[in-house]
Amino acid sequence: MKILVIGHGRFAEGIKSVANIIVGDLSEVTFMNTFVDDIDFHVELDNYFSKNNNVLVLTDLFGGSVNQAIIQYITKVNINIITGINIPLILEILLSNTIGNDLDFRQIISSAKEQIVFVNDMLENLNNEEGELI
Repeated sequence: MKILVIGHGRFAEGIKSVANIIVGDLSEVTFMNTFVDDIDFHVELDNYFSKNNNVLVLTDLFGGSVNQAIIQYITKVNINIITGINIPLILEILLSNTIGNDLDFRQIISSAKEQIVFVNDMLENLNNEEGELI
């Protein structure tokens, strides 16, 4: 399966930087920045989807213009779209895809959401339960 990571500004570039450090081989992944130069990303999307089918698209914001542009392709090519990407999400997808595991998108999303933690509360709860400062 091909993977397209696309977001506003240099968001995709940042995700690529982190994923490359941890996963290494990103040959099945395309990272597309938007609104950083004079290139119309709609043209880039047309070109990408004319050459690729069976794509998992990861975007940054559900209501954003990038995600809205991707939604237009959902009826034209075989794609799945996940929005609100974070580092745990991309890493789990890349590592699962690398070893050939079937991707359970709902489970991967659930796991990624669990990585969003207000650490102050977590430490306070641990301190209250254990009676000592961590």
